[in-house]
Amino acid sequence: MAYLKYNYEKLRKGLVYICGNKNWWKIPASKEDIKVAGEPYCIDLTPRLDDGHFISEWFDENGVPKRITEGKLVYNITRVCGYGLANYDRYLQTACNEYLEKFMNVAHWLVKNGEHGRQGFFVPYRYSPQGRPPGYNSAMSHGEMLSIFARAAAIESSEHWQELSVSALQQYTHYIEDGGIKAEFSEIGFDWYEEACHKKSHILNGYLYSIEGLWDLGRQFQNQQAKKLYNNALDALEASLPLFDSNYWSYYDCMPGKPKYLASYQYHLMHCVLLETIVRRHPERTIIRKYHDNWNRYLNSISCRIKAMAKMAKQKIYEKSR
Repeated sequence: MAYLKYNYEKLRKGLVYICGNKNWWKIPASKEDIKVAGEPYCIDLTPRLDDGHFISEWFDENGVPKRITEGKLVYNITRVCGYGLANYDRYLQTACNEYLEKFMNVAHWLVKNGEHGRQGFFVPYRYSPQGRPPGYNSAMSHGEMLSIFARAAAIESSEHWQELSVSALQQYTHYIEDGGIKAEFSEIGFDWYEEACHKKSHILNGYLYSIEGLWDLGRQFQNQQAKKLYNNALDALEASLPLFDSNYWSYYDCMPGKPKYLASYQYHLMHCVLLETIVRRHPERTIIRKYHDNWNRYLNSISCRIKAMAKMAKQKIYEKSR
């Protein structure tokens, strides 16, 4: 059975390049679809509540999701945050307090499991996947956490959400060598927020999630430091996008000294959706719009999808041969 499931998943991932599927990642719900006043997240995560992404057997006694990593059931902070944000958006869409309670449960779990490190508040990963040191932070989950805190502050009139957010903001101002989440991206002359904070990997989707946290913090608390960091981050994004464009697809990362890894179909679609959120918010950012339009054109092109599928297969073969 496991063998059949594995091969079905391989077949599904291959067919998506041929058939195309834009339903995996979507832009946030429109105002007409929202029943409760609130700010939807930058990408609609609510489908993940229904498609088996969060496996019911992998929740702890408090209703916080876990995942299997290297044979162990662990708390993945990105998974936890994604679950919280999905429930928040489902609450906006349904006005059902059950989803609001699940969202707030995640928010309070993050507070309980966080630490005040030398560079501000963060929630560390307690395991070490792929050689990462235990206790490390990630700009991706850190940005998602700030997005959760901003929404929790809009629900609960408590100053501690702002205090935690301001403390967590300091992670953006320090390099990874000093316990922060940023690194120099020498090819563009800007700093970059690193999804994997133990090295310079320059992963695009993690960066986009990280700067969304800055936007939400600045929006909710009118924090000028967060607003400045956010605008600088958009400048860096504009400078980096040509490096993430293969002329038929987007790259997943731009790791110094190593070949760039082409994004999978799902990650390419995610790039398109996350850029669309920025373009809608900042129509004056014409460079971002240009690459958003280019990447959507690639997504709609069967020849680009087939080329990307072939490249992805080569990457997988190379990985297995190492």
